[in-house]
Amino acid sequence: MKIGLVGTFDVNNFGDCMFPELYAHLLKEEFADATFELYSPTSIPADILSFSRLRSLPKTLNDVAKFKEDSLILVGGETVGVGHSSGTYNFSNSTLSAYLRLWLGPVMATLNDGATPTFFAAHCVGAKKMKDSVSAQVAEVLSGASRCSFRDAFSVSWIQSGDISFERETDPMFLIDHLMAGTEWKELASKNLPNTFEPSKYVVAQISAGYGGNDITAWAKAVAEISEKTRMPILLLPICHFLGDEEVLKIASKRLDVLGVKNTIARGEVNVKVTAALIGQSAGYCGSSLHGAVTAVAFSRPIAVLGHSMDGKHEGSMRAIGVSGSVTTASAGLPACFETTSKTDLNETRSRAQKAARDCFDGLVLSLKQARGPNERNDLAVDAAYALVAAEAQTARQFGPARLKRTLLRVLHSVPLIGSGYRNMRLRQRINKSISR
Repeated sequence: MKIGLVGTFDVNNFGDCMFPELYAHLLKEEFADATFELYSPTSIPADILSFSRLRSLPKTLNDVAKFKEDSLILVGGETVGVGHSSGTYNFSNSTLSAYLRLWLGPVMATLNDGATPTFFAAHCVGAKKMKDSVSAQVAEVLSGASRCSFRDAFSVSWIQSGDISFERETDPMFLIDHLMAGTEWKELASKNLPNTFEPSKYVVAQISAGYGGNDITAWAKAVAEISEKTRMPILLLPICHFLGDEEVLKIASKRLDVLGVKNTIARGEVNVKVTAALIGQSAGYCGSSLHGAVTAVAFSRPIAVLGHSMDGKHEGSMRAIGVSGSVTTASAGLPACFETTSKTDLNETRSRAQKAARDCFDGLVLSLKQARGPNERNDLAVDAAYALVAAEAQTARQFGPARLKRTLLRVLHSVPLIGSGYRNMRLRQRINKSISR
């Protein structure tokens, strides 16, 4: 079986880059002779990815016949959405946005007459909140997929149309500890821990730019309180590298120094397994990364999660496994979250989450085993797909501040050195706002 895994594996973000590692491992348990190709919006592998080759997703609907795999699986992240942006991906207005490349292209590839991929699943993905009319069209297109499920109840409620709705399934990343034996995780963590740190005697902390109102002072006070209550030092662990975690944590480290908290930054864009090991062998996790928290749960560790809202991916994913009181939108609430989860039966939470994740993954495997022949052409899905593409193109052509910003950023990013300098400057500006608080 030839399987194409689709996702944002070209982004230096822990969760995005761990997904293909985990899916390939779990699928190999069922399909020993399976081979894998990885597809992302671009063909440049993230530095923290374990795989050395990526293929770029089709830029237009005319290119969707390029897939040569039997099956395609979209994995992880907030990948279901519509619209060009000036954020992580900044593509030409004349092509599909990163969103449509990730999910709409693969759907259409399986609905083409004589298509090679005969199976497409969007498995346990997240959705972007959009206008109801747009979400309804998205649902129409996804009805043409062989299988589609979302990782949280909020995404499920957003993506529906008439009788079309989708299931909520549990994030397979809760099975991350299955990748290696316990002794291997401990050895990997020990090799990468600072010299003065001991396994299970430190707390991992992380924050990305934009969370907690960029109030680094408030965040540092909350982490200091957790450190004081646990009597453990803080390992500042960059996870969302593409958001400049390390630069943010340098500021945070200075704040913690002032507060008298022992802390060290784990520097560099290390492989995803190292990040997982450092979280897994800690005494707990406090951060804004969803999959940092999911990893901690998989290793039976207490968590405190900083989210943007209480109807987003953080709260939705934790609620899906029956965990409450772990998410807050204000840094000041983090110590209470950590204390709440510390008092629960962490092994029972892990067991419950992993059973749900395994059941959901087994459903995907069963669908793959039962796949027979090409998908039937779904005219409603095809019509909705072309309507979405046309609407996205029309919006992208409209002149305004958003289009001007995308155009300028494309020029800047065409020269890596200049683009990198610009991103660092913008990040420093955001961090400087927190310094004045």
